[in-house]
Amino acid sequence: MTNNEATQQDYIRRVNLVVDYIDKNLDKEIKLATLAEISSFSPYHLHRIVRSFLKEPIGVYITRRRVHKAASLLRSTDLSIQDIAYKIGYDMPSSLSKAFKQFYNVSPSEYRTNKNIVIMNRNISKEEYNLQEPQIVERPDSKVVYIQIIGEYGNEHYNGVWDRVCSFVGRNNLFGQKNEFLGIGHDDPSVTEAAKCRYDACITVEKEVKPEGEIGFKTIEGGK
Repeated sequence: MTNNEATQQDYIRRVNLVVDYIDKNLDKEIKLATLAEISSFSPYHLHRIVRSFLKEPIGVYITRRRVHKAASLLRSTDLSIQDIAYKIGYDMPSSLSKAFKQFYNVSPSEYRTNKNIVIMNRNISKEEYNLQEPQIVERPDSKVVYIQIIGEYGNEHYNGVWDRVCSFVGRNNLFGQKNEFLGIGHDDPSVTEAAKCRYDACITVEKEVKPEGEIGFKTIEGGK
């Protein structure tokens, strides 16, 4: 591996730490200093490098993640707009309304009450992706190694991703009797631009693993 390749892999590992922290703390104030400490980047390099990988400024990424979560909650729950605002880190509902309208050109209340409003005109059929009927199951906490890819679900970014995860697990003697393969789509393509949808290709492991390059490690909380 060349020095440039090693640096690139290290940057991916550190950006993964930032993204994981943001996703777990959308309900809290997310400080630049905290992200810099987590990733061991200076604030200047944090902005530059994260923008290079995520294709948008870090502040825009945080706001977009909050607004996308709000859009899902507006259609899938009966929570008030005020409660949703607090749940995703806004002090006031007006702050959520302003951000929501900037992204989607419609207010949260209009989006909730008018079911004909479509944010992303993307119809996904079960036949298109050969999807099975969903089942609700209860799962324990799961330790996983994973690669996260960003892009339209099922596009060329997915080519080889499972081979790379399996290769890492094999090289590190992490295969056993109980490994599971988990695909996690984080974003709803009806509210998230296709090019920004995130997918984790995960394999469960029995012990904690040190992240390496594009390979991350995390514990997925159990539940239904």
